[in-house]
Amino acid sequence: MLAIAVAVVCALALSAMAGQLPHRAGLTEAAAAVPAAAASPATPAPAPLPDVDLRITLWPKGPGSASRSWRITCPGAGCAAARAHSRDLITEPTGTCGPGNNGAGEALIIGRMGRHLVDDWLDHRDGCNVARWHRLQRVLRPPVR
Repeated sequence: MLAIAVAVVCALALSAMAGQLPHRAGLTEAAAAVPAAAASPATPAPAPLPDVDLRITLWPKGPGSASRSWRITCPGAGCAAARAHSRDLITEPTGTCGPGNNGAGEALIIGRMGRHLVDDWLDHRDGCNVARWHRLQRVLRPPVR
């Protein structure tokens, strides 16, 4: 931004001096005299972090056991973990998944990550879900009271 302002000031100064120069340089010639590096594009602003509003229900020993529910919003507890694992929360596994490990825990995650709706059921039925479960451990950890 500063480089553009300097280029404009230089062009105006050269234009004002054009009457004193024997070849009467015009504004176009003065602007051409400014180095191309001075007109470099501005650095784009970083993308804003996605808003997070998730409701998590966890059955640590399976659906027949007692459940625990909590909410993750930003700012707040669990927000950093949810943002760090946003890809796992908004995409479903694709491809061939090997067998699961028959673990007992199951979780339901519903809500919103930025403009993406989240409606996800995690269990240990196949290798893809087991891998996602492990990646999402920080999100699936209930907040300490």
